[in-house]
Amino acid sequence: MFMNSESEFERLKMVMDNHAYTEAELKRMGDTREWMDQVTEDKKLELERMRETADEGGQFLYIENSEHLNFTDVQFISSIFKILGITGKVAPERANSVINAYMLDFFDMYLKNQGGTLMKGPDRRFPEVKFATSLL
Repeated sequence: MFMNSESEFERLKMVMDNHAYTEAELKRMGDTREWMDQVTEDKKLELERMRETADEGGQFLYIENSEHLNFTDVQFISSIFKILGITGKVAPERANSVINAYMLDFFDMYLKNQGGTLMKGPDRRFPEVKFATSLL
């Protein structure tokens, strides 16, 4: 299982769509073309591993309104992180609940041979979780 933030999913999707960054985009991001070319190559390798995993029954999903740091305890320190965009708009408690539910279900399925219901696809209890495996 690959579980990503929405922003990381968007970056991966740009690589899948062969997005070519304009000079204005690079300037706005504060990155050089050489840097973004290397990041793109790294993301292509990451996508290849995801495809291999999906071919073996794995899942690729993301959590809407989340950022990378929603997958850490930083999200609980201060609400200023949400304002700064360091964490996403999802409430820290909700992000934590979603991540814990999916991780537990994943490990139950592959380590205990039980559960796995969340790995099968969208679940109405977790509408913010989006399965993107079909895009691979």
